[in-house]
Amino acid sequence: MVAVNIKYLLALIIVSAIVYYGIYQIQLAKLQAQVIRLESLTRVQKQSVVSPAKPNLSDNLVVLYNRVPKTGSTSFVGIAYDLCKKGQYHVLHVNVTGNSHVLSLTNQIKFVTNVTEWGSMKPALYHGHFAYIDFSKFGVFKPLYINVIRKPLDRFISYYYFLRYGDNFRPYLVRRKAGNTMTFDECVQQKLPECDPNAMWLQVPFFCGHASNCWKPGNKWALTEAKKNLVNNYFLVGVTEELEDFIAVLETSLPRIFKGALEHYTGSNKSHLRQTVQKNSPSVETVNKFKSNSVWQMENEFYEFALDNFHFIKKQTLKNQQQHGREHPKMAHKDLPQALLLLSEMNVSAQHVASLVDNMIQKVRNGELSTDQGLSFLEVKYNMLLSYLINLTYVVLRKCSGEPIEGHPCIDRLIEIRTVLEKMRPIDHKLKYQIDKLVKNAVTGTSSDDPSTFKANPLNLATQEGYENSDSESSDESENGKTEKTKTGIYVPPKLSAVHYTETDSAQKKAKRLQEKNRKMMSSSIMHDIMDEYLDTPTEVSHEGSMNRAAISKEQKEREEYEEEYFTRLPLSKAEAKKSHSTIGTLGDELTNFSAGGSRKRKQKAYKSKGKNVKRKRFH
Repeated sequence: MVAVNIKYLLALIIVSAIVYYGIYQIQLAKLQAQVIRLESLTRVQKQSVVSPAKPNLSDNLVVLYNRVPKTGSTSFVGIAYDLCKKGQYHVLHVNVTGNSHVLSLTNQIKFVTNVTEWGSMKPALYHGHFAYIDFSKFGVFKPLYINVIRKPLDRFISYYYFLRYGDNFRPYLVRRKAGNTMTFDECVQQKLPECDPNAMWLQVPFFCGHASNCWKPGNKWALTEAKKNLVNNYFLVGVTEELEDFIAVLETSLPRIFKGALEHYTGSNKSHLRQTVQKNSPSVETVNKFKSNSVWQMENEFYEFALDNFHFIKKQTLKNQQQHGREHPKMAHKDLPQALLLLSEMNVSAQHVASLVDNMIQKVRNGELSTDQGLSFLEVKYNMLLSYLINLTYVVLRKCSGEPIEGHPCIDRLIEIRTVLEKMRPIDHKLKYQIDKLVKNAVTGTSSDDPSTFKANPLNLATQEGYENSDSESSDESENGKTEKTKTGIYVPPKLSAVHYTETDSAQKKAKRLQEKNRKMMSSSIMHDIMDEYLDTPTEVSHEGSMNRAAISKEQKEREEYEEEYFTRLPLSKAEAKKSHSTIGTLGDELTNFSAGGSRKRKQKAYKSKGKNVKRKRFH
């Protein structure tokens, strides 16, 4: 009994030990998990203290575009309006009271506050016709300024005609000077204030700012301040004449707002939204008068300064983009498959041409192509075409690589080859029929001696010997025809090919035909009667025509008197009826036609109807 109790006690101790050991392992695993969790939390806290999280600047991006009037700003802003929904940003128009370009100090504070604190509208693009505002003066962050300027005189003339004729963007809107058709040259001649060179002072003060000296025409301090702000406070300033490149640089540097802008600008019809309806170019005298003015000189100096700065930024931006292996924004993705296909076709064609050239060179070396008597016309033509394509491909390669082609020898070579090809065109036109015929024979496999290749000829129906004899006879006849042509000048058409003949009368034939026509006209009876009546020359008496005419009229008169007296018609024989009809026809021809061509027609008619009067023997 005691031994049994000892066994149960030992078993209970063993089970308890196992249970406690399992609980210990579970608690140990939980503690290890807690330690690992605490270590990870500690590591994250240390990382947050060492490198704090950077704010997302793209979502707080604010771009400010203080537009200069008549510089293509409407077209540029139209792109932003079209892409803002897709790009998830806002485009806001700053409408200044009274269309003033200068804001009061109170309005400046309100504008700066709205731009910086309106977080729900970020990222945003603000645009409006106002001068530069220095945000650092108000103790806030600076937005990214961008702008576009234009050649001073072109912008000034465009604004002058815009006030009179409006634009195609809002054609229904009546402008301030509507109805005034005075040209810019006439306005300059009359020295009106609206075309005064001082009114051209606008682009410099837009970059200078809100200081009083900025708006004094021709102020040198204003020009210096405008240049300083352009370099230090503007992110990018482009020119209207290179608006496409300006958009390309913006798309590369600010993709958060201008992604896809270049493709939209080049692919849509909104590249020039606001276009002045009517605009006349100024005269040379007007241009020279403005160029001598100090305001134009300073405005133009600022334009050239901005243009050089833009070219420098564009070169560096696009150069860095190409070095990083990025795709140039001007190349659309949809054109890549077609470009690759064309390149593959060009590669195959180049290999085919190379094989042909190698075969030709081998034939020349083997003596199979003899050039002792020069080259044939077709060889020269194909060599010229091949050289033209090679030089043209090289020019395209240089342009695609961005290298200049001005003054390159390949341009002169292209001009020379083009001139040679133009001079070869008449010869090519003359040989076209023979070349087409030879090509047709080569394609169909027929020989040039095959009679079926010629026009229908009865001699081809003869035997082979007769055919050979006919060939010799036809060749003799063709030689005789050539000799007759050289002797008499009569055109002999060729027997092998159909050729259209256009008759060209010589001067001798024309003079002879005119002389014959005059002679026939003067020999008509109507012309003789007119000459007898109106000319003072002696009257020529001819009894032959008058006696015949008198006999016909006397006989006809007697017949009419008899028929009127006895109320009956006398029968006419065939000869009498024919005689009366011919007389009437002759008189009618003489009345309606001065020439004697009618007699020839009557002779031809009588000759044709000669066989009809033959009496036929009747059999009863």
